[in-house]
Order: sequence, then structure tokens, then C-alpha cells
Amino acid sequence: EQVPRIVTVRAGDPSRAYQPGLQRAVRGDVVHGGTDALDFPAAMPAEAAKAIAEDRLSRMSVRRLRTQARVSLARLELQAGDTVSLSDGSRWVVRRTEIEGFGMTCSLELSASAPSVPAAADAGTAQVNPDIPQGETELRLVELPPLGGEPEGAVRIYAAAGGASPGWRYAEILTSLDGRASWQAAGHVSTPAKMGALAAPLTPGDWSSWDEANALDVTLIDDRPLVSRSRLAVLNGANLILVGEELLQFRSAEEIAPRRWRLTGLLRGRRGTEAASLVPHAEGTPVLLLEPEALFPLDLDLPHIGAELMVKAVGPNDSAAEVAPASIEIAGRSLKPLSPVRLQAAFAADGGLAASWVRRSRHGFAWLDGTGAPLSEETEVYAVTVESGGLARTWTVGTPAFALSASEQQAAFGEVLGSARVEVRQISRTVGPGAPASVLAG
Repeated sequence: EQVPRIVTVRAGDPSRAYQPGLQRAVRGDVVHGGTDALDFPAAMPAEAAKAIAEDRLSRMSVRRLRTQARVSLARLELQAGDTVSLSDGSRWVVRRTEIEGFGMTCSLELSASAPSVPAAADAGTAQVNPDIPQGETELRLVELPPLGGEPEGAVRIYAAAGGASPGWRYAEILTSLDGRASWQAAGHVSTPAKMGALAAPLTPGDWSSWDEANALDVTLIDDRPLVSRSRLAVLNGANLILVGEELLQFRSAEEIAPRRWRLTGLLRGRRGTEAASLVPHAEGTPVLLLEPEALFPLDLDLPHIGAELMVKAVGPNDSAAEVAPASIEIAGRSLKPLSPVRLQAAFAADGGLAASWVRRSRHGFAWLDGTGAPLSEETEVYAVTVESGGLARTWTVGTPAFALSASEQQAAFGEVLGSARVEVRQISRTVGPGAPASVLAG
């Protein structure tokens, strides 16, 4: 009979906070052999598990030694499982008896003796997480430009939750679209978001290249670190952070005080938020690191655009009825066209106004050589607004160019314009006009 070289016993160990402990017994007289594993759904000290392993290995080793003994019928009371002693003093276990003629044959296996001293065992070190209260949950609701993967026929809102306590674990997300009259369970957030606020004002910056002049000072609500990344990693999308309405990226993160970080090597106005980079951000402006695993998506039907979404993040020790909700007005931001770029407008010698621009696409953030940005809309339509002297008129065009002759100016404004502000928005048939681009022509 094949006997294993190693016997293992696994059971919950009280000295390890009832985490599984593994003890084993090894035969030192053999080099090759398998492993026999026992998994007990019980709790026992390491010494008891070690003793079971050694006893089982000993029994399996000696069970290979078998013999037969012929006895008279006077020993008819012997049964399987009884222990007998032979003339040499060895002890054997009866496994089977068989009557043959005027005698009885007993099949015997050598008995393994119990260990004389308790087994010595090391329980090891338990990896026990401290029982820290979850604490209060902080919830942020944001509606962002397209990050990738959004459904085309729905509006996406992101919920981000976390807490100051290192014991924060998860929160259940409840939503309401009827002013708290009813609440629906949407799922659970189990990855805390890195969030906080500006620790110092952030001045406007150039969004067309790296902003090395400004630093972003933020205070986080917990102790988890921010991480520096290489230029290539940032250009590939790493370290994206929302500050107010502006999306930024950063290369370097330095902790300058507990929970306070200085972020440098900035890329400003990302994902079509250039307009937000041109205005200052005050101290205390909310900050949220956009990590996919910490963003809980809430997808809503298009008819909900303009409605108010209310959300609760309910921790394991919270009462849902007592948790204050956060709210956001649904705008359909992920479906809105981006603002055009390279907008130019000028008056010609004959008084006519001409403007041109380059459209952008909310599905065309990747820079692909030799390939234009996809349209991302059913049709290409722009609203062009010309403003002068307190009057504004709007025209709709289907190409990235616009012309307004002197006679058309006379008809629209009552005079031929000498200067004007020109604004262009691309229009979505689903959610209306997108972000504007504007320029002064004079």
C-alpha cells in the first residue's frame, strides 16, 4: 500500500483569530511520496492539529505491516477493531476474523502507538486586520465628459464614496428620481475614492502644453498616497483628477504635510474642459481623483435630462433613513459635443464677415495619424451666434465655415458691423448644443 510522505491538517486556529492554520507531519525515512491532506471544518490549537497529522502518518505507515494468527474457537469473542498482543509483545489490531474448521483465522495490522508527549507546533503569525470602525461616508456625484465606455443612448453619472477612517470598507448606493418619494438600490461601492479639496487657490494655466508654472495643492480626506507617474504614463491617461469643473493630470506628487499633497507637472483643461482652466479655482474647491475602480456608474435614460438625481451612500452601520442624500442636476454632459477649436473670424474689405473652425469629437480624443476625428453625431450641425452692440443673432450651418455679407449684416443688425463677437457650438440632436468657442472679429 502506498503511504504518503507528508500528512497535512488544516483547521481554524484560535491563536490566529480562527484563521486557517496548517500543520504537517513528514516521514524522514523516504524521499519520494505524495501528500495526504485533511481539512477540518472545526477549530483546534496548532498542537492538536500537529498531533492528528503525526498520528495519521504513523498509522498509515504501520498499516502496511500485516500478519495472520490462528487461534482456537475459545477466542470466538474477538471482533474487528479489537487489539491483541502477540508473544513478542507487539500489539496488533484485528481487521477480519474467519472460522475455518475447528479454529479461527485473524487478519491483523500492526497497531500504531500513541505519542508519549504532546506534539510541538508553531501556529505562525496571523494576518489579522484591526477591527476599526468604518466611520462616516463622504459621497461625491459628478457628471463628466466622456471617459470611454459610456453607453450612447443613456446619461452617465458617477458616484464616488469614501471616508476618513482607515476602516472604511463599503457603502450601498440608493437612488431617487422622484424627490425622495422612493429609493432604489443601485449596488455597492467597495473601493474608496481619493477625494478632498484645494488647499490653496489654483490660478489659470495654459492648456496647450505642460503647465510647469503652477502647483496643485490638495488636502485629502484620508491617508492613502498619491503616486507620481512618468510623462508617457500621464499622456496615456494616468493621474486624471477633477478640480471643480476642470479635468487635470499631474506627473509628480509630493506629500508636504499629513494628507496634504503638492501636484506638479500639470496638463490642464483635459477632455474638453479648456474653458474651466482659464478661470481661477478657489481654496476649498472639491477635488476627486478619477480612478475607474472607485467610480460607480449610474446610467439613466435620456428623458431624465434636466431632472434632479438624489443619491445616498449607506455604510454598514448607517440607517438609510437618516443618511443625508447628495443631489445633482442631470445635464447629459457625456453626450454633449465638444467646443470647436481654431476658430477664426475677420471682416473682409467689402465688409463681409467670414469665420472658420475645426470640429472636435467626444469619441476622438486619441491622436491617430492620417485619420480625422469621428463625427459622433447623427448630422454635422453648428449654431453660429454673432453679437454686436448688445444685439445677438444666430444662424445654423452644416459645415465648419460661416459667412455674413454686408447686406445680411444690414438686415440683421440695421448696420454694417465693424466688430463683432462670434460664438460657435456644435449641436447634438439628442442633447442640444455643446460647449462654445468664441472669438472677437474687428
